[in-house]
Amino acid sequence: MSNRKRFWKNVTVGEENGLFSPHLDDRPLRLPQGTVLAVASKPLAEAVAKEWENIAADAVFSPEDLPLTRITGTFLERVKPHLGMMREELFKYGIDDELYYRADEHNPVLEKIFSWMAGLGLYPKVTHSFMPVEQSEEYRKQLKELITQQAPVELAVLGVITPVLGSLLLGVALIHHIITSEEALSVTNSDEQKQLLTWGYDSDLERTIKTRQQDIDEAILFLKLAKEI
Repeated sequence: MSNRKRFWKNVTVGEENGLFSPHLDDRPLRLPQGTVLAVASKPLAEAVAKEWENIAADAVFSPEDLPLTRITGTFLERVKPHLGMMREELFKYGIDDELYYRADEHNPVLEKIFSWMAGLGLYPKVTHSFMPVEQSEEYRKQLKELITQQAPVELAVLGVITPVLGSLLLGVALIHHIITSEEALSVTNSDEQKQLLTWGYDSDLERTIKTRQQDIDEAILFLKLAKEI
């Protein structure tokens, strides 16, 4: 969806067959592939409707102004119909996760994550070097099982936050409340924060940190609302 101008007057939420859908001038909201945006969570549908209602009259808007609409649309049209493909993409991140290469950091967040994983019987190989780590077949199977256990809405959120965090393990730990978003971002932003401390203010680095925070907040809000059924 490219930049467009507001063309509707009224925004409401309708219900049909147990699904809730935002309506623009009494017409259900449709996604780029033609799918009606309809979800089981009324709070999520209401929050999506609020995004559209908040667009000012005659204002030009873009997908960036509609984060919950964007994530919900991705879930309905790209994730839910292709769960196997989504799991495979996440596995590619997880099998070479950035955290495997940070074993030398005495970081309480990383210690918390590896302790949680150990409780699940997951013991990845870690290293102090930059050389690639080859995980065992047993661990590969366990990691695939961990990904398979994630609900479709959780897979959608992981599809957003894993690239942002640069780590599947950080993402899974975050959505299951093992760590907070602040803790997850403290790991992801560590290099940028070191550069800021060394060289001082940098607008590009500050923008990167702010954008990551916003992306994580939006995805976690989507997950919270989607689970309110």
